[in-house]
Amino acid sequence: MGQSLEENYSQIEEMIIKGNYISALDNLEKTEQISDIVPGQKLKFQILKARVLLDLGEYQKCLVLSINTFQESENLCERVIMIDSKISMIASMRYLGKFKEANNIIKEAETLISETEEAYETDLKLQEARLLFNKGICGRATGNQDITDESLPKSIEIFEILQNKTEYCDSLEAKAMHIDASKDYKLAIETLMKSLKIREEIGNKQRLANTYNRLGVHTANLGLNNEALDYYIKGLEIAKELKIKDLIAIFTMNIGNISAKKGQLAEALSSYLEAQQHSRSIGNKHMSAAIMINVADIYLRRGEIEKALEYNKLALKGFEELNFRQGIAAILRNIGKVYYTKGNLELASTFFNESLSIRQELNEIFSVAEILYNLVTIYLDEGLLEQAKDYHSQLEKIKEQNSLPIINHLYSISEAKLLKSTPRLKNRVMAEELLLSIIEDDILSHTITIDAYLLLCELLLDELKLLGDKTVLNELTEYIENLFDIAKVQQSHSLLAKTYLLKSQLALINFEVDKAKNLLSQAQFIAEEKELHGLAYNISQEYDNLINHKDDWILLAQRNAPLGERLALITMNDALQTMIGNKGIALPEIIKEEPVYLIIQNNSGKTIFTEEFQSLSKLDGALIGGFIAALNSFVQELFHTPGHIERIKHQDYTMVLKIHEGVLVTYIYKGQSYSSIKKLSNFVDSLATTPNVWKALQQSFASPEVLSVEELSSIKKISESCFVL
Repeated sequence: MGQSLEENYSQIEEMIIKGNYISALDNLEKTEQISDIVPGQKLKFQILKARVLLDLGEYQKCLVLSINTFQESENLCERVIMIDSKISMIASMRYLGKFKEANNIIKEAETLISETEEAYETDLKLQEARLLFNKGICGRATGNQDITDESLPKSIEIFEILQNKTEYCDSLEAKAMHIDASKDYKLAIETLMKSLKIREEIGNKQRLANTYNRLGVHTANLGLNNEALDYYIKGLEIAKELKIKDLIAIFTMNIGNISAKKGQLAEALSSYLEAQQHSRSIGNKHMSAAIMINVADIYLRRGEIEKALEYNKLALKGFEELNFRQGIAAILRNIGKVYYTKGNLELASTFFNESLSIRQELNEIFSVAEILYNLVTIYLDEGLLEQAKDYHSQLEKIKEQNSLPIINHLYSISEAKLLKSTPRLKNRVMAEELLLSIIEDDILSHTITIDAYLLLCELLLDELKLLGDKTVLNELTEYIENLFDIAKVQQSHSLLAKTYLLKSQLALINFEVDKAKNLLSQAQFIAEEKELHGLAYNISQEYDNLINHKDDWILLAQRNAPLGERLALITMNDALQTMIGNKGIALPEIIKEEPVYLIIQNNSGKTIFTEEFQSLSKLDGALIGGFIAALNSFVQELFHTPGHIERIKHQDYTMVLKIHEGVLVTYIYKGQSYSSIKKLSNFVDSLATTPNVWKALQQSFASPEVLSVEELSSIKKISESCFVL
């Protein structure tokens, strides 16, 4: 005896709960072939198919099927299926970013439920819970948090009564994501872990992947980057196994976010572009716009300001088409950050204020507080103290109305900035106390804690200049070391490079000029390797400044100059002000460099390869000869520090040197170049990964043999590709 339609329906439902979507689709297709199935039963199976398509990320197909099912059920007056169709339409619309249209359908579905319950005395608790769930999510997406606060708890309550574990977890997780608005990440994680336990019992891999994603988001917000990455990788493995493009795009984007947090900008950009391909293939405009925001942030951090502006504007256009107010507010703030980086404080404040208006309209408390803090900073930078005080007062009102610790931190750091802006010593002491209270408290936001450290360092530096007290210098050193530790724990290459820059300034105060040069080289190498172009350029300028003043530092050391004279020569203030608020560094439009000469030697000074990149005058030739003579005089010393990069400057020429496995490569160029170390490293890496060339170099060091014409030609091609093209 064959299986009844009711039994088949229940079996497919169980498959959906377990996440066996392919088997569910196979059964549904077989059911569609049944010739004598009554229209009402056929529509019930179409609703199941829509659920499967939704879970598989086929949102457009789900939407089309749901619309068709609604029209058919309306013709048959199948009221419950009409409601189910509407709910399915809403779910697919919100995944496609069509929140305005979804809200309209929600109103229609509410009317249908009300009329059906009244006229037919039908139990529609499941439909009501599903509608409340979707309504809560759409409310959050369109900034109506009151609707979200009201709808999600009701949906959780009903799903729990119905013992619908799958959708109970869906609602729990939606609530956890809503908690994000108040930045109470720990509570959100507790809620998600509760859901995770149930998900694991059910065994639905696709929904388990969704939970991993949400846990990743919140652990990342707590600064637990490696833990977040583990969740994302687990989720991506499931998404690829199930071939769900939407999930693949989400996890790929979020893995990019972790790379970005660690300062691995090239890896982040690659992840974002891959995620963009997946999101476009499924027509998810909402995600495409979100990814463009992230791409814009990468270009901003690199110092490529115009590209950052271009991608932000593209993202803004996408969110405006979707009428996604939260996204619009986020991008307006980001555009404000771009103009802040460019030094256009007036435009920056304009965009921040536009973002503020939307965040206030949406009643997003924490986002409002963040923007007010940004505006305090901008108006202080502009020297407009009264306007800064006005925004600070607004921030104070939010603090008084909300007991969130993170808002207290924002207020404290804003207060400290205002106090620090005055010359009164008592105000600066109060500012120091406020900043100490932040760094001694639990880290609620690494950005805020880092800003507190930097502001504290700035205060101590001013105090050091005023008093010349070595106790203050010791405190300053301690806080910079703490920043260095945070950078290592967070694996933040950007902060690490900036902290090396600060440590180089401390080395100069102690007359350790060679140590300062080494620290700057490490800082620049990190910045260039991670494609932080603006930062790399800034560090290069610091290095050039040190070389230009090297004789001054030697003279200061010889007479053990007072602390005040040393402090007058360092640039730590500029470095700190650039770092505070994570202010970006704009890359100059044109950076000229003229490659001049390349030489490869062994540890005894034997020259194996040379190349002139341009014709040299007698004077130029003499200078290069002097460079090489000086180089040969300390070759042995250089080989005691393998892997070290050295830079020597004379007049318009700079010589950079790198040692790798017994090979010393020296590159001489004319003018300024922030990327010389990167070019040299690329050249050495290219040599080392060309087996026949590298082997020939090693053999020529150990014997009187010279390189063959073919080998010399290979090295020349590599050098031209690295230094000229």
